[in-house]
Amino acid sequence: MESNASTISGNYKASVFEPITPVVNSVEGKHPLEQRLAGWEQKETQKRLGMMRRIYGIHEPVRREIENKFASQDFRPLALGGPTLLHQEILAGKEASVDETDIFVTPAPMEMTLQNEMSLRYGF
Repeated sequence: MESNASTISGNYKASVFEPITPVVNSVEGKHPLEQRLAGWEQKETQKRLGMMRRIYGIHEPVRREIENKFASQDFRPLALGGPTLLHQEILAGKEASVDETDIFVTPAPMEMTLQNEMSLRYGF
């Protein structure tokens, strides 16, 4: 006797065997300005680096990118307050602005010490 599974349509199989995701999760953009604002910081930085290249030469944007790379790799233990974005803000010229990350800082766990953090980070 033939199997009935071969006669079932593909849409029905997909709906039965794949999990159902809510429509809210499939909506890409909520507003046209949201997509434009998503890359605002990156576009602004690229324009600033291009302007520096035209004025000062290639060495200035390369130096800034290297400084940003080193500032993003800043390691500060959670016992001392955790990593900070202060160096990146200074390099971007935003040290005078107040952002939500400056106000709402997640507190470090009380049991987190330098030794515990190193053992978690490096698997001791």
